[in-house]
Amino acid sequence: KRDLARLAADPSSVLLTTMWFQKPPSPPPALQRLVLLGGLNAGQLWPLTNLVLPAWLLLVMLPTWRYTPILTLFPPFVHSALYAMVVITSLLNVPDGDAGPDFMTLDGVITMFRDPNVVFAGWIHYLVFDLLIGRAIAQDALSRGWTPIRHALLVVPCLGFTLMLGPCGFLLYSCIAASGLLGVPAVDDRELELRLQRLKAAPRGKDE
Repeated sequence: KRDLARLAADPSSVLLTTMWFQKPPSPPPALQRLVLLGGLNAGQLWPLTNLVLPAWLLLVMLPTWRYTPILTLFPPFVHSALYAMVVITSLLNVPDGDAGPDFMTLDGVITMFRDPNVVFAGWIHYLVFDLLIGRAIAQDALSRGWTPIRHALLVVPCLGFTLMLGPCGFLLYSCIAASGLLGVPAVDDRELELRLQRLKAAPRGKDE
């Protein structure tokens, strides 16, 4: 009853007492230097993640430019090499007796992402595959009945969702493409030739 009376008289006193005895949050782990990347850490390498932005602008603004397919592959190649070196360095720094990364349980993944280098590698992983999916969307749209209006109204929103919410953009474009709003994929000369060869090689009926 005394505690209830004290809380009713001064609620802040109980709150301050609770905060006083509460364990302070642990500081974030220090950024480890990545030996394979010149001793730099994830914070120093973070600006390299912005390499994807020009590629996304090309997919949105210049999808029909002849150099867009090549230039939009440059960031994924650079980030893939960066990702590989970060992962290798992290694996080399696993303490003795540590069981290593656990991908099979939620707790294992949460524990893994407490390491800033793993967070950095995971972010690069997202950037690479989001851009590759966006590039595939843009190229598939070009193989259909592409027009600037269809690109602006149907494809660009899908690219935006893919950049920010990867799987949602892929799902949205898949639904739009399946609906026929973008037309059907065009058949190139090589594919047409292969289809004709299959028809010629197919066995004919006895009556023919």
